[in-house]
Amino acid sequence: AVQIPTVSLARAQPDTAAMEAFRDYLPQAFPGVFSSDLVRHEIIANYSHLFTVRGSDPGLRPYILTAHLDVVPVAEEKWDFPPFSGEESDGYLYGRGTLDDKQSVVAILQGLEFLLRRGYRPRRSFYIGLGHDEEVGGYNGAKSIAAELQSRGVKPSFLLDEGSVILDGIISGLQKSAAVIATSEKGFATISLSVTTTTGHASIPPRETSIGI
Repeated sequence: AVQIPTVSLARAQPDTAAMEAFRDYLPQAFPGVFSSDLVRHEIIANYSHLFTVRGSDPGLRPYILTAHLDVVPVAEEKWDFPPFSGEESDGYLYGRGTLDDKQSVVAILQGLEFLLRRGYRPRRSFYIGLGHDEEVGGYNGAKSIAAELQSRGVKPSFLLDEGSVILDGIISGLQKSAAVIATSEKGFATISLSVTTTTGHASIPPRETSIGI
């Protein structure tokens, strides 16, 4: 996956050869996913992918797992290893996309492949959406996937996107690594606060002022 240079440079100009190569790679890497009777695979907006995994209980609201295929451009002179080599060294895999976000693509599909080979069938249906242009806004990939699901009346119970980092030593007393959980992204809140206190003079301010509150 890392060896396919799916670089996004501009919103309207995807690397069609790389995206087509990745499209061909997926069924070769995950044959159980593509051959399962429980899984429906669709191409969305030419290069994005939507998988529907059918659960045994249609009364349960589905959920969505998402990831993206594209990566940002690279400056090769800044890399210790070729950025699209997928070289493994000292237990680490090097290449553009190993952290953003092909690791999610592979982990999701490999996990499903593993379960399907063991006869697993989920109770709750779920979707896997793989966009092809997230690094330039997702206006063709993720947006088209969302529009397709909305047109089908899909109302997910939750959506899980690429997460944050796993760090050591960020919590005092915790000896193990901690995964930083993000409950939302790029949201905002406008709050208006009003405090009423007794009047006074700046030369002899009270112990607690309205600003301090």
